[in-house]
Amino acid sequence: MAAKITVSNFSEQSLNVQIYGSGTSQRVASGALPSGQTSGFLVSGYHQYQVNFFTTNNSPITASNLALDSIVQIEINGG
Repeated sequence: MAAKITVSNFSEQSLNVQIYGSGTSQRVASGALPSGQTSGFLVSGYHQYQVNFFTTNNSPITASNLALDSIVQIEINGG
């Protein structure tokens, strides 16, 4: 049964988002998230997930051990 991970980007830049089954290299969802936007990503197959945010310099910021129907918010200010 599919569930959703909701991701909000409160930073000053667009971010690429990749969602993986926790502890695996299996990507289950991905997309670009513009500044100030929120999106729900459908996921299934795992009990926990990891969200990787990629900034303009491709440095990942990770939120891990996320349960189904989690809400993840990121805010990056300044430079």
